[in-house]
Amino acid sequence: MSKEFETQSSFDKFYKTTEGYFQWEEVGKKVKISNHTGYSLYHVNRNMDDRFVEDLLLEENSNLDDEYMKEICSFIKCENPSEMNCWNPIEVKGHCCKICGKSILFEIDKSDSVKQFMYFSLVKINEIKKLYNNLYGISFSRITMTPTIKPTYQLVVFQSNNSLTYNTTIIESIINQTIPIFNLFGKSEINILYENASKNILFWSVEKKVLLILLCLIILLAYMALKFNLIEKIKNYTRFIYYNVPEENFIIRYKNDNVNISRTKEETVCLLLEEEEEECNSIKNI
Repeated sequence: MSKEFETQSSFDKFYKTTEGYFQWEEVGKKVKISNHTGYSLYHVNRNMDDRFVEDLLLEENSNLDDEYMKEICSFIKCENPSEMNCWNPIEVKGHCCKICGKSILFEIDKSDSVKQFMYFSLVKINEIKKLYNNLYGISFSRITMTPTIKPTYQLVVFQSNNSLTYNTTIIESIINQTIPIFNLFGKSEINILYENASKNILFWSVEKKVLLILLCLIILLAYMALKFNLIEKIKNYTRFIYYNVPEENFIIRYKNDNVNISRTKEETVCLLLEEEEEECNSIKNI
């Protein structure tokens, strides 16, 4: 019989998960989502070394199969990647939403590894979490679902406190502290198959670049308006459109039988001697 959930919080409470972080990390294998899905049984090859069979049972994949994830994620609303506090949020196995962090897929030769390799590794990983006051999460799970001498694992370091500014330096530091744990208990070097990481949001993001360009255009237009007296020209053009041509004023100078006329913003004036006033008036009426 399937169980229905009205809210995300009721789902989280039932499955003991935390939405927004690495919500499916703690989900058990025997969870039943609906009548149409069922959990996958491991097909153990008895011809394999018993130790690798035991490893498989002890290192049960903590992430759900794709059929589970598809149904779970159908009602999970993820944060818009453009609104997250990192650039290039990553997708990882066992999680519906993209997260800010770094993921590594690696294989390791377990021919000489300690027993309960994953258990002892997780103990050390929890110590690293405490060093960072649990502000950063570390997820470690087995991906290979068959007994093998070289299983594949997924390591994810992510930011569990979304109020913090994403910092790739801290993420890389945690990764560098975690990998030696696998080398120690595996008694061999891990072989990294794939890695993907988010990046810090640059100060010059796309939005800020657009705003800067608009600001430069405004400054340029203001400069051109002052330099070429564009505002006055626009006013005159507007008056011309509405048949309101402004009256032009002049300074009229009369000297040595020569007339010099120049424009002025003030009223028209005539710079002549008193006895030449009559001639000035005749010129003003031109």
